[in-house]
Amino acid sequence: MSNTIDCEGGRTTPSFIKYFPRVKSYTGCEKATVITGRLEFWFSKYNSGFYKFLEPCGHRLYRAGDSWSEELGFSRKVFNRSFDLIGVRYKSKSEFKSAVDKFQGKLYASYHDRKTNRTYFVRNHAVANDFFGRRGGASIQGDSISRPVNISKPQVKTKPSKSYSDVTSPSVCNTNSVSNTESVAQKRAVPGTANLGRSFNNNLKQKKTPFLKDTRAETQTAKPDDFGVKTEGMILIWREEVGDLGVESVSQTLLNRLYQTLSRFFSGSLDMWRSFCRKIASSKFLMGEAKNRFFKKAWITWAIKEESIELIHAGHFNCGDRDVAKSSDVLAVENQIQQVRTEKDKLLMAKSRIEDEVRQNRKAAVRIAMEKLTPEVLQEARDSFEDDMRGQDTVTGQAFCEMGWNMTFAETLFEMFLMSKLESQLFPESLESQMEQALTNSGIQLQLEQIEIQETELMARLNALADATAVGLSEATNFNESVKNAGVYAAA
Repeated sequence: MSNTIDCEGGRTTPSFIKYFPRVKSYTGCEKATVITGRLEFWFSKYNSGFYKFLEPCGHRLYRAGDSWSEELGFSRKVFNRSFDLIGVRYKSKSEFKSAVDKFQGKLYASYHDRKTNRTYFVRNHAVANDFFGRRGGASIQGDSISRPVNISKPQVKTKPSKSYSDVTSPSVCNTNSVSNTESVAQKRAVPGTANLGRSFNNNLKQKKTPFLKDTRAETQTAKPDDFGVKTEGMILIWREEVGDLGVESVSQTLLNRLYQTLSRFFSGSLDMWRSFCRKIASSKFLMGEAKNRFFKKAWITWAIKEESIELIHAGHFNCGDRDVAKSSDVLAVENQIQQVRTEKDKLLMAKSRIEDEVRQNRKAAVRIAMEKLTPEVLQEARDSFEDDMRGQDTVTGQAFCEMGWNMTFAETLFEMFLMSKLESQLFPESLESQMEQALTNSGIQLQLEQIEIQETELMARLNALADATAVGLSEATNFNESVKNAGVYAAA
């Protein structure tokens, strides 16, 4: 399910289009290069994919200015012809899902969902991240990647693209995220909030490391000095005031979003963040006690979105209507659970740091090994890759058999192949096994197991107290009913 962006929410696209010369050198098509720039812009906002109309239509979700033809000034036919150079088009969603090699070695894919009558676009992250993350230039034996000879393409006469004089802004109002179903639930749950704009979703962008460059000093992305203190503080405060985070693990992406939200909406103040969390805890709706069919409970990933913050500050969730009075025994156990979960969060963040360190060390070792490869060894690797590609019974394999190294993105696929081979040679042990060993050596794994046992025991105790409270309430109700009945009989 997707969510519609309201043009009144103030979200606009920049007036420029990022240009990727390397795409032009691979495809030889100016329009395909322009389309790539716009696709990368939208994928930077909606990583999982989005839908977008090709041209103006009568669809109920269409908004003036939100189609590809209006945004780029290309006709539908020109867009499709250019897109075929960088992506794969599928006529239906079922055809896309059943495809074994969905991207066929290209950067993108699209499919038309006949049920909703919308065209969805998805990104081949493995190939695209590797392709855009390096410089173009000389051959691989030098400091960068060789670029293949331009593929000759038959000249096709194109009709002049349609122009739409009523479009004054390149703003796209209905470019939607495929995976963001949570925000839809919030809008359905609270009438009158659908026009407040799209939730904030600005991921911190890490600097791409040029390929075959010595990156031993760049294995970790630079972060502000107070990054760890602020993000850990936000998580601990949420635990204390609201409860569960609503996520299985604390990822680096979540930490980045937390820090950015604190800086942008709370002036970097943990006290302001605590007040915000207490406001959430004072709402029956946000704490999941309103029994709303579209909204279970406010999780931290939802609460740090721009739209959610605006709604909470505007008082859309009846903040202050929640009675939190509980017995001293229940409060004591809940306090212990919060302390245990706080300690668990600290261990999980430490675990994430160790795993990230292991992963970065492996990547750095592979890059260094690639720099030391001799031309003879590189040629052997290319021969091995060529044999492997020709033996594949896939669309990509067939394309390589026909075009050889002139196939689009052949060099990129070779580099991924070579990195995988080197990693298996340098590290006979799998990445998961190496991470597990590092966690065992640090003692964190054992501490996590112990803290989870402690959490389970406390939860069982809390449930027992809740059951005892329920039994007491039932007995009190039965007693009141018996007294009432006795009074009726006496009157009779």
